[in-house]
Amino acid sequence: MRKWIASKFWRLVLRYRTWLRCFWAIVVFLGLSAWQTATAETLRYEILRDGSDVGAQVVEIAGDQVTVTMEVSVKALFVTVYRRTHRRVETWDGGNLVHLEAETDDDGTPYSLQLVKNGEGYKRTVNGNTESFGADFAPVPDWNRALATGKPKGLSAQSDEIYDPVTLETLGTESITVPAGTFEAEHLRTGGAFARDLWYDDQGRLLLMTFVSRDSQIEYRRR
Repeated sequence: MRKWIASKFWRLVLRYRTWLRCFWAIVVFLGLSAWQTATAETLRYEILRDGSDVGAQVVEIAGDQVTVTMEVSVKALFVTVYRRTHRRVETWDGGNLVHLEAETDDDGTPYSLQLVKNGEGYKRTVNGNTESFGADFAPVPDWNRALATGKPKGLSAQSDEIYDPVTLETLGTESITVPAGTFEAEHLRTGGAFARDLWYDDQGRLLLMTFVSRDSQIEYRRR
């Protein structure tokens, strides 16, 4: 009888341990899923050329890793006359961009790019050609306000372009309306070789970017 009771007892203990392991596994899984959901963010932009929709950009933020995809297609009389696709994966450490891998097809011209933080500057490899850039260089501003550093020279994250010089003005706060809504936005303006007007929300995320390219007015507007 004692052996039967002992055997029954240990079977119950083993079942309890198994149940407890399953319980904590579920708790950890749900907690991780909730954390991932809480930290994930997606920004969507429409791209306009002289008021006409020509493409889209999507920024997917997951912790310190950010994926940016962009596609532009310009047509004339229903024929595509220009096409550009771009995809990159950024790695951030706090407010610093420390690593970037990108693939761009600029109307048939391919660019395979890697950008790595290198001391106070960056090392950039484009189509197998590597160059080092000092502390006066930084990637040009885009979706993240943190890239608007005021450095006098800029690096493209899409091609082998170098922008020299680059100036930066802070123009204060303005109320702007984009498809995503109406926001109080910080207005920045870059000049020189990289001329852009950029508006950022209170989280430092891009709301609107405007510039002129090939005699056309280009707009990136948050949806």
